[in-house]
Amino acid sequence: MSAYNPTFPEYMRSSEELITRGNPFWLADKLGPMKGWPINEPKNLPKVSRMRCIPDLDPILSDMETFPVIPVANEKMWMFFNMAATIEYAKTFTFFHKLDLKDQIVLIGHVTLICMNLHNSYFAVSQKIQKCMQPDGTEDPQNDEYHFPVFSMSFAPLIRCNIQETEYMLLKAICLCNPSQLITIHGLSEHAQSIIYKERQQFSNVLLDYCLRNRRDGPSRFAELIGIIPLLVHQQRLQKDIHIYHIAPIISTFHHVVQFLDDIMHA
Repeated sequence: MSAYNPTFPEYMRSSEELITRGNPFWLADKLGPMKGWPINEPKNLPKVSRMRCIPDLDPILSDMETFPVIPVANEKMWMFFNMAATIEYAKTFTFFHKLDLKDQIVLIGHVTLICMNLHNSYFAVSQKIQKCMQPDGTEDPQNDEYHFPVFSMSFAPLIRCNIQETEYMLLKAICLCNPSQLITIHGLSEHAQSIIYKERQQFSNVLLDYCLRNRRDGPSRFAELIGIIPLLVHQQRLQKDIHIYHIAPIISTFHHVVQFLDDIMHA
């Protein structure tokens, strides 16, 4: 709910730059809550992209700088914001800082969307809605947009299993640690693979123990939760395909590049 709202130049940085920078989200407490939320202003659907986050024309430029600006001061670019927040989430784990920078970049490229999708879906499900609802009250994307079916596909399994907060937190940590049996990550060093494997096993054991202690059907509950991961992996693959084949040809005509987005989508 914070008033912290990154400017477009911050989103133009590479994955490496976002990993190595300090955490700007400390400004969230300093700036306080965002004014004017929830936002109820409707937006027309662009004819070319059929995605409200990608206008038919080049984004509006500021008079003070040659960078796109957000038309509404209290409106966040949620796709970029959520991805950047997921990278900061990864940086809170001790094991992540044991990896070499190259391995950090490789890992981020392969798990950011998975963790972001799980987070977004859990937020929606916890609010008892089946919409891609953001904290400011906007739907991004809405159900008439090109990418809505893919972005919303992880709602159903979370609703079906009635996932609880602790289960979500542990499952997200497991997803961050690369479910390697489902994703082949080329470029990770053996050193990184060893560290990540141990961390993944640790979080998996904690989740299993939690299920056994809190559910009569502990083993099957654990299997049900872990069974959500293949769908998240598939969802990420579809999102990257949408970016490469649908979004990239459109935004290639723009003057500015969201570099970390490209880094992750092409990983």
